[in-house]
Amino acid sequence: MGEISYQSTGLTHAQADVNREEDGCLNIVDPPIKCPSWACIILPCIKRIPSIALFSKIEPTEAEVLRESEWMVYDVQSVVRGDILKLAEDDLVPADCRVVEVLDDEVVVDMGNVTGESKPRVVTKSNIGSDVEFCYGARVLAGSCVVVVTAIGPNTTLAKLMKSKKWPPADRTKTGDGKTYEIVSMDDNEGISSNQIQ
Repeated sequence: MGEISYQSTGLTHAQADVNREEDGCLNIVDPPIKCPSWACIILPCIKRIPSIALFSKIEPTEAEVLRESEWMVYDVQSVVRGDILKLAEDDLVPADCRVVEVLDDEVVVDMGNVTGESKPRVVTKSNIGSDVEFCYGARVLAGSCVVVVTAIGPNTTLAKLMKSKKWPPADRTKTGDGKTYEIVSMDDNEGISSNQIQ
């Protein structure tokens, strides 16, 4: 896995397959609480846990991908490292990525639900650089841009923050009652910690 370069034609299907094989994963970020889908029937309160509610708001479902010189819409799981994506207003960023072209005067992206940043990132044609990156789950507030994917699935910033118990950002887990909730986890054998759901 070397330096990610920008190819104006996008990846070929063969290159995408090679990148997917090298990464050994699909572009899937597991939710903060892993439980079988039937658990929501038995424990509908799981959806009200702040970290699950926030995750459902930032989980992208599709991406506009440049493959073999054609823009196509793919499901997020199909995005691979090295893909060229187009992001537009109201899009959820479908992978960690680096900005390679700003299509409007500027692009404004809210990273707060992922990293806790209090101000959105603003990228213009004049301040674009190799250090301008967006994370999986961030929201495009205005403008549009072209990005190259630098990390997918378990290798994304969001997945790493969740694994290290540093997500969700504290100020993003407050509810209408003013309480702040901590991250909950579900052990494969033990279930949800009983002191965390009330």
